[in-house]
Amino acid sequence: SQALTARDHFHPRWYIRCVMYLVAFLHTKHRVTFRAAALILVCAAFLFTCFVGNMVDPIKVPETLKTVFSRFEIKDNFVVNPTCFRCHYVLEPDVASDTFCPECNAEVFGAAWQTADNPARVQKRKPQLVSPVQLLSEGLKDFFRRPGMVAAVNSWKHRTVVEGELKCMQDAAVWKTIKDANGHSFFFGPGVDEEIRLGVSFSLDWYARSKSSFASSGSSGAMSF
Repeated sequence: SQALTARDHFHPRWYIRCVMYLVAFLHTKHRVTFRAAALILVCAAFLFTCFVGNMVDPIKVPETLKTVFSRFEIKDNFVVNPTCFRCHYVLEPDVASDTFCPECNAEVFGAAWQTADNPARVQKRKPQLVSPVQLLSEGLKDFFRRPGMVAAVNSWKHRTVVEGELKCMQDAAVWKTIKDANGHSFFFGPGVDEEIRLGVSFSLDWYARSKSSFASSGSSGAMSF
């Protein structure tokens, strides 16, 4: 069937696909790290080889979560920007690996390194600190691709409001009094029926930058809503 053909594109062996599904699920739902997922993939391939001989060979098993995501065509909804580890200046994602921070002149990328299993293979230099960034405009594009979102964000326009009762944020004073650039009511002014009006607030959840190159798993970092 067409569905089976699509699955075969991920990997022709069904039991390898099961492991690939597993590591993708563990990472996206339970925040299992890339390194742990790679360990699961390598160990699974080794066990298949031990128990059933050439059950895996000669078809190569993915060894990293990045490869699994590439096979599944799963892409990040954010851009990873190199960041100065000293002053936290955020640079463009495509800067050269010999770039120095324009603010404090610190070296942004670490030294190149070699793998233990293949000393001749030199890994490219990686940033010493990175910042995952998603612009609000890009986030809104993804948000409105989901079915029913336009109706959902406009539903407040048709709800019944009882004076003196605060049942949701639309009943509060800020929602009723906030102004647009022309001084009109943002949510109740001219053109509101023809446009989608979204309020944006900013939240900052602190985390220890000195301990991790990413925000810790319990922190969202800086986000806009």
